[in-house]
Amino acid sequence: MTPHTTPNAATSTTAPQSPVTSPGTSPLPVVVEAAPAAVARVVWETMLTLRESDRGPLHFRHAPLLATGDLGGAGVPMSSILTPSGLRASLVRALGLAEADADLHAAASDGAGQALTALRAGIAAFAELPPERQAELLSCLNCLTEQATVISLVPRATPDHPRTAAGSRVLYEVGRALLRRYNPLARPILEGVAESTDPVLRVLARVQLGAMAVRLRGDLENATAQVDAARGGYAEAEADLDGFLRALLQSRVSRLAALVALRRTDPSGQAAAMERSLETALELERLSRTRPRYDRLVAAENMKIVAESHLKAAGGARDAGEVTRWATTMLSIDPDDPGTWRDIAANTARCGLTTEAAIAAVGMTYVGGAGTVATIQAIVTTPLASTPPTTPPSGELRQALAGAIAGLAAAGHARLRGAP
Repeated sequence: MTPHTTPNAATSTTAPQSPVTSPGTSPLPVVVEAAPAAVARVVWETMLTLRESDRGPLHFRHAPLLATGDLGGAGVPMSSILTPSGLRASLVRALGLAEADADLHAAASDGAGQALTALRAGIAAFAELPPERQAELLSCLNCLTEQATVISLVPRATPDHPRTAAGSRVLYEVGRALLRRYNPLARPILEGVAESTDPVLRVLARVQLGAMAVRLRGDLENATAQVDAARGGYAEAEADLDGFLRALLQSRVSRLAALVALRRTDPSGQAAAMERSLETALELERLSRTRPRYDRLVAAENMKIVAESHLKAAGGARDAGEVTRWATTMLSIDPDDPGTWRDIAANTARCGLTTEAAIAAVGMTYVGGAGTVATIQAIVTTPLASTPPTTPPSGELRQALAGAIAGLAAAGHARLRGAP
């Protein structure tokens, strides 16, 4: 596994007291408590205001670039992760944010940044925009958990929506929005995209349809057929794709193949598909280093999803060594996402790393995540391993967890001091 550099690294703030040391480990970073409001601002600001930042959950950092159309070499939306629908609207209400600061339908204001201004203008003129620009805006709204707005902007979308490359991009984003809201219309919409003239979208639609078949209907026959169709579509398109898109599509198709193999209780097939998804994710990361910011974010997002799938597989196998490896990797990629901490808490508990699970639950609370009570209940109720962990705790993961919390605290302090 190639080591990751943490894109969210912040200089930790230290206090005069002695560092905390666990038996047999190096001193843990000292966390100087930051005000909850400051930490919440660090975590959620990009989603709420669309101001570009190197902090906050990775997938929300796609939104400003999608709003302005500042995409990478592929020039089309490739964002993947969808957070539960309506989260942004709920936070706007809970935090009592002013209309000028956050409302997507507000008039132009001096306080709004470039990305929020561009998104508001795009929503207001949506019907007059070319479909390429419409797709960028819809992808931005999907990133922001604004699926209700997506559906309202394209109220008459049908599987027969224009199947040109540009028209299919619009339809694909509508399908993603419907899927996130568990609307059954998502299936026929994505089936329409699967017949698009755009070979990349055909593959992406098959991946979505396959995942839907497994997770929502338990239809393994259909999911297997979607894997085969996605692989066939990729083979047809491969020669015309650049290296970045080849690696991205292969990684996504391999992740779906691993999911189907898992549900079919095919451990060898699952292992082979997971290994392929990792190989191509690493290649995607390598290729992204010299590409624009959006491409780098897409590659990091892809690696995060791959790491998450490996973490859950290791947790299911009660393999403490692999859990440590993939939990540390996830922290290096996206320490500001509550979901990172939730997954680490659940999977460390599964293999008997109860101290690490407790630290991760505290970290999830610290970054303002929802579902903390459920996570703690999972730790309490999850049967611990009946035998000692396969790899004794080395302190590596505790160091990574404490370091991530310290980094977030430092970022919170920087905001209190007025740093951008």
